[in-house]
Parts: sequence; C-alpha cells; structure tokens
Amino acid sequence: GIPVDLTSQLFQFLVTLASKPGQVVEHAELLFALDDEYQISSTSILYVLAHRLRHSLEHNSNTPQLIHTVRGIGYLLNDH
Repeated sequence: GIPVDLTSQLFQFLVTLASKPGQVVEHAELLFALDDEYQISSTSILYVLAHRLRHSLEHNSNTPQLIHTVRGIGYLLNDH
C-alpha cells in the first residue's frame, strides 16, 4: 500500500513478471519486453533490474519473498 517510484525499465520488468504470477518468465521474454535495445543484450541487465526491484519492493532484499531467480532460466513473481 506504499507508493514506490520505479523507472520505466523497472516498471516494465515488474509488469512482465506480474503478467504471469507464479510462473517462470524466461530471460528472452523479459529482454523483449524491456525495449528493442535490450533484445540483443546480455541477461546481466536482468540481474541488475531484479536486484533494484527487490531493493524497492522487498522488506529484506537479501532474502527475497516476492521476486525469485530461477537460475539459468528467468524470474518468478511469487503469487502467495
């Protein structure tokens, strides 16, 4: 219930995850959703965005409860 300021990239990252709650969103889908310039980019940008989003949304970003990394595949937004 607390407003959070997000960049357009972070917002799009969150929207893409939220479109499939409880399901893994693959790296390629996240990169495509972000912007044309990231379609050929490394998945390292996703690591940075996930870290920043956790820092903005999680109570303790070191033990995330909301956004989970599925190593080598993508990210998952917890639907519980």
